[in-house]
Amino acid sequence: MEKEMESLERDYRLYQDQFGENSLHLNAAQRYVKRLLDNSKVQRFLSNRYPELLEEFQELAAMETI
Repeated sequence: MEKEMESLERDYRLYQDQFGENSLHLNAAQRYVKRLLDNSKVQRFLSNRYPELLEEFQELAAMETI
């Protein structure tokens, strides 16, 4: 039981560290998408060829927190 508890604690610390790094990556991706959508040429291209993708990107950019 002690070994299982140690293993769980180790896994928890690992996931906790990864959570911070993943949050930073998601935040950076969201900012990048926002900047892309500020470009009218990019928006026009996406709306003409990939309207469903544009909609998803707009939802992502509109999120206050990830």
